Amino acid sequence: MIIILTGVSGNGKSTIGKQLSEQLGWPFLDADDFHTAENISKMASAIALNDNDRWPWLDRLADKLQHYIERGESAILACSALKQSYRQRLAPDRANVHFVQLEGDYDLILSRFKQRTDHFMPAELLRSQFADLEPCLNGLVVNIDQSPAVITEQIIRQLALNRPNHTTTLADGLKGVGLTRAKEIVLYRETYGPFASVDELVEVKGVGLSTVEKNRAVIKLD
Repeated sequence: MIIILTGVSGNGKSTIGKQLSEQLGWPFLDADDFHTAENISKMASAIALNDNDRWPWLDRLADKLQHYIERGESAILACSALKQSYRQRLAPDRANVHFVQLEGDYDLILSRFKQRTDHFMPAELLRSQFADLEPCLNGLVVNIDQSPAVITEQIIRQLALNRPNHTTTLADGLKGVGLTRAKEIVLYRETYGPFASVDELVEVKGVGLSTVEKNRAVIKLD
């Protein structure tokens, strides 16, 4: 299966893609890495790309995804794919591909855009991306006005994806966490019911866990 996260620049595609990759154990690809130097220079100069700039880029991405499909492997791609024709170019055969469009309003994404310091695209191009953006007709649409952990969990649940099973029981998942923490987790579990991951527990239930504790307390969903 291939998951393609779409939408305008600055909507969190890469962040969500990396979280999905970590949760599912699938490779993550960022479409920005497949742009030519000419495309990057053009965008860095606040010049919007046109279709002629994008078609070869989309074809490179489609070829890469096809390699995964032919090998029966899964992968996650973060790609703007603003137009329906671009999505069709990426995935002419939808049997193996799921599109997930991350949506948010202009002001929200602009505020996030301005916080970025490590990306070649300037905020001036965001308007042009919204102008090109077309609705996702055959895919999952997720609002980004929530935390990355919650968005990731929503995608996993709505696409019925399976996480690798790191442990088989709650007791195995809590080994090495410490008695006080273990009691706290069990208490929340009894109060709120099963949870799919420690990230969900931390984000939704409010239990504070260190990175080490999170890594040790990977708990299988009942």
